[in-house]
Amino acid sequence: MFKHLSLSILILFILKTSFGQENLSTLATYPELNNSNIVNDIKDSKSTQILTLPFADDFSYNLIYPDKKLWADRYVYVNNSFSINPPTIGVASFDAVNDTGGVYSHISQYAYYADTLTSNPIRLDSVFGSSPTALSPADSVVLSFWVQPQGVGNAPEEEDSLILQFFSPSSNEWINIWAHEGMPLDSFVVDYGVEFLRVSISVVDPIFFESGFRFRFINKASIPNNTIPSWRSGLYDHWHLDYVYLDRNRTMANSSVNDIAFTTHLNTLLNAYTAMPWNQYKANPAAVTNTNASIQFTNLDLGPTVKNLNQYFSIQNLFDKSFTFANPFPATFNMNPNTTVTYSPNYGSFTFQSAAPDYADFEVMFRLLSNTPPPDLIRTNDTMRFYQRFYNYYAYDDGTPEAGYGLSNNGARLAYQFTLNQGDSLQSIQFYFNQTVGNANQQYFYLTVWDDNNGQPGNVIYEQSGVRPQFTDQLFKFYTYELSTPIFLTGTFYVGWRQTTNDNLNIGFDFNSDRSESIFYNTGGSWTNTSFEGALMIRPIFGAEKQAHVGIESNNETVKVKIFPNPVHSGSTVYVQIELQNNELTPTGNYTIKLMDLSGRIIIVESFNDQIGISDLKSGMYILTVWDSNGTLVGRSKIIVQ
Repeated sequence: MFKHLSLSILILFILKTSFGQENLSTLATYPELNNSNIVNDIKDSKSTQILTLPFADDFSYNLIYPDKKLWADRYVYVNNSFSINPPTIGVASFDAVNDTGGVYSHISQYAYYADTLTSNPIRLDSVFGSSPTALSPADSVVLSFWVQPQGVGNAPEEEDSLILQFFSPSSNEWINIWAHEGMPLDSFVVDYGVEFLRVSISVVDPIFFESGFRFRFINKASIPNNTIPSWRSGLYDHWHLDYVYLDRNRTMANSSVNDIAFTTHLNTLLNAYTAMPWNQYKANPAAVTNTNASIQFTNLDLGPTVKNLNQYFSIQNLFDKSFTFANPFPATFNMNPNTTVTYSPNYGSFTFQSAAPDYADFEVMFRLLSNTPPPDLIRTNDTMRFYQRFYNYYAYDDGTPEAGYGLSNNGARLAYQFTLNQGDSLQSIQFYFNQTVGNANQQYFYLTVWDDNNGQPGNVIYEQSGVRPQFTDQLFKFYTYELSTPIFLTGTFYVGWRQTTNDNLNIGFDFNSDRSESIFYNTGGSWTNTSFEGALMIRPIFGAEKQAHVGIESNNETVKVKIFPNPVHSGSTVYVQIELQNNELTPTGNYTIKLMDLSGRIIIVESFNDQIGISDLKSGMYILTVWDSNGTLVGRSKIIVQ
């Protein structure tokens, strides 16, 4: 769950970035987009996907791009990381970075058009259903959306605006409808009294009431000139968009939406870690399990109807598909209009249990069901799920950096604290270094391991020279540095580096997990805790394997998944064939397939059919999983792209 950054922290961020010994910097690119293999396959007004009212999207799905059934382009980044207190989980973020993770080539210190988010064509000429009728301005068609500048990213300057345009099919032109000048979030809050502003736009001009109407959001962005150190160049001029809703019979004054939605997102049920080795967890499960984790949801309906809800919470062991915990608490719940509620399941003395021998996976799910008609406008925001992974590494971070951390002194040392529940062999250390403009952080350092000295780094017990930030073109974001010799460790230890230059190495920094008490730096002889709240993207790997484990272990998959050709050559083959088989017949029915990268990031999710497009995938390994209508994993296969 994201912690709100106060103005004082933001000021501290700026001062220390400019003058301090430890630095936080903006990113050069979004890591997911930089490693993404999805390209913009629909970029103009000739899309054949025709929509009818209502149009509604709150970006609450587990994808990094907007839903292609609704949107024609994929330049914005869908995430749960960069906004502050959004109306519902998931936002679409605008900046100066394109869909492949690079800065737009035309962007300079002068504001110019950057990201776009364009709807697919919409039938505004008619209303369909049991009684089709023509639409007109008298039908009170209103487009509403929620918007926030900056969030935890970079504040847009005054000229770095966000613009809304409508498309007229008959005149074949885009017309400016609304715009907001750039400003810092604190100024935005002073002006409006809210962190997300709800905007309503009436569609009144008859030229828009045609088949093929579209709307789009465009941001203007700029990047600093070359007087700014290159390691600070990166994601600039953020705008965050949420809950876009277009329908008839609405009014400008009525912001009510018939929807119950989660507003916060969890990523772990552990006290400190987002992931840890299974054998380490089993050595002391009660001490590391968080039985106080809660989540918030809201009733966006302004009333007067009171919603009757069912609240569900479950934890499923993906090894044998058993539910290790299921708690509808309470079974029913009455929720007043325009309210926000904290949902705290009664965990009791719960700990994770599984017969999985080496690695374990659990699906943790919160779900809401409204018993009061009409049905919710958007259903994806009624479910919040994540996977609790017990593999062979420790992780404090959630896998997505919102900034970069570094030190600016030759000889400076950075140490990250971890504690073992039982002795084990350290095999490798994973780092996620942010890519920087001009490769400014390509500097050698000593990879270092320390023992503990009363809660601070003690003696150096391992040091490896000739190491520098490395990146990978694979979808797995972290780079693994293998130790020349495994080290058997017990208790508390520290991993990190000793610098050989004054250059900021720019390690990924996650704002959503605060482990500042575990981050130590030394620039003048003594160790000091970091002044920044967050987690470094450094993960030590233990056990017998040198590489981090990926994937789901299961002993109960009922469907055999065949992929052919496999391996496949990217660019030369547009599709691979998928064949599902069980012991009796080829299954049919409501199956869903998900294509994931090796970090678990979902690239494609769609109803099953016998082929999937892979021509835009980069080289690497992917996991294709098959799920039944109950959300149970029934089969999987690897796809190797060469």
